[in-house]
Amino acid sequence: MVQEEGGCGERLLDDTHGKGGKPVPTEIRKVAVLGAGVMGAGIAAHLANVGIPCYLLDIVPRELTEDRRRRVSPRARRSSGTA
Repeated sequence: MVQEEGGCGERLLDDTHGKGGKPVPTEIRKVAVLGAGVMGAGIAAHLANVGIPCYLLDIVPRELTEDRRRRVSPRARRSSGTA
């Protein structure tokens, strides 16, 4: 059984792994964060700030909701040819 311990990629291994429960440092080379909401964007920003390459993935809606359409500025509508 592996139990995460603290930050910076340390893991605590149980006695079945022969490590006596001592923290084992692991290197994090790159990260993918699923969900670009407030929490996901914050996690990705913190990882990028410490130099870890990060992929931020989110779904893309097929079309805008009515509320989002109303928020689009007239300038944006003119540049897209819809005004």
